[in-house]
Amino acid sequence: MSTKEAFALLLESACDAFEALLSLLQRKVTIGGSSDHLTSGRAAAAIRMALAQSFVFNTCRAHRLCKHQAGALGLDRDERKVFIAATETLVDVRDINEHAYERKVSSAGRKQKSRMMHDQGNSFGDETSLTIDQGGVLMGPLDLRDVYRAVDRMRSLAGFRMLGDGD
Repeated sequence: MSTKEAFALLLESACDAFEALLSLLQRKVTIGGSSDHLTSGRAAAAIRMALAQSFVFNTCRAHRLCKHQAGALGLDRDERKVFIAATETLVDVRDINEHAYERKVSSAGRKQKSRMMHDQGNSFGDETSLTIDQGGVLMGPLDLRDVYRAVDRMRSLAGFRMLGDGD
């Protein structure tokens, strides 16, 4: 798989996960019910979190490719810079989600960022929580909808549809 194909796959996977999450939230897609409301509610919450985390992880991988494999992607420099800037804040959220419960010092001797509570308007949440309300899809200090817009824009420039242009 080429770097361009890998980048396209990451963008498509991130957007697919976020769009599935939005479809659940808008009740365009439903999760089969259970007679046990506690089990059904917990399953729905776990599915929403899994979709949000999939979006975060795939976006961060695309961010890393865009940042370190620029020449292989053949993207406009300004578009790359916009994408990198729009997804940079997600890297800390991803790192905390991935490493929040590990030792505070990495094996390389760098101090790891730790979870922090963030005021999200009607609630507080850290980087490992997902808060969904009328105001947004919040993880830590971010509204994931804002990041999604940047990822979706890059998908329109470098996603699967663009791979068919003779590359």
